Amino acid sequence: MTENCRYAESSQFNYHLLTIPQSNGSKLFLYYRRYAKKNVLEAIKDESKSLYDIFDQLKAEKKQEQPLNRNQKGEKEPVPEHRTLQIINFDRPFEDEQVKKWFKVMGKLRQVYTGSYKNKKAQGIAKKIYFGLVVFKNEYDMTQCFDNDLFQTKLEEYMKYQRRQQDSEGKEQYLRNLLSSYEANTIDEEKLEFLSKMEHGGFKIITDKEGEYDPKQVDQINADPTLDRYGNKKKQKNKEFQDFYKFQVSRASLADTLGMQNEKVLTDKELLKRKKQMLIEGFEQDRELLKKLKKNDD
Repeated sequence: MTENCRYAESSQFNYHLLTIPQSNGSKLFLYYRRYAKKNVLEAIKDESKSLYDIFDQLKAEKKQEQPLNRNQKGEKEPVPEHRTLQIINFDRPFEDEQVKKWFKVMGKLRQVYTGSYKNKKAQGIAKKIYFGLVVFKNEYDMTQCFDNDLFQTKLEEYMKYQRRQQDSEGKEQYLRNLLSSYEANTIDEEKLEFLSKMEHGGFKIITDKEGEYDPKQVDQINADPTLDRYGNKKKQKNKEFQDFYKFQVSRASLADTLGMQNEKVLTDKELLKRKKQMLIEGFEQDRELLKKLKKNDD
């Protein structure tokens, strides 16, 4: 044991079992112990390498990745032995964030490192071992993990809380989807009711509420060259007047203006000539009237 290990006990160097419930109903079995020197560890032999050598190699690699000037507490190592746990799992790999969630229920963490070790001599499920190092902020929090009942209870409560949060979020999402579906159906019903009222009143609706053309109406308009883009009949531009009665009415109103109701029907040129003559006569009358007004003033 190192000098910094104030709360170390011999039982902490033995593996403890933590059962982690998973969301799919299965369980993950995690073994953990206090990080120890080589002569204390139970070695799992793989030729000249032991599990301790693998942990020590991982610690050395993390030490190189984390320079001394990044350590705000003045620590000489990124993985201090007196507040570090080593964890082992034979079932499946785990990520750093997962391990943080499991162990943070017991106290504040500094860092988590994970890796894997392939035991060539082992057979079956134990051939590959997944391991990690969990560094706590202080040694006392780490020692609380060795109270198995306390650790297991806190972890199960945390997992239940996580499931409640997920269920709550799932319910909120379900309600949002239900509300969106209801609003969409309500809008469709109102739209159909509006179209029904308009068509019943004699109106022809060819666009929907967003202004997009109805595909059926578009096909019908494209097939009929006499319809415009709104589905109405196009206006025909003809050289001759279609309504001769309307032409006669305009002629009669002009003749009435010129005072020629009882005369024969004149051509356009004759009508313009008569109109010009009447304007000249009116101008002469106005000029004579001005002369008379001048004489009276004198």
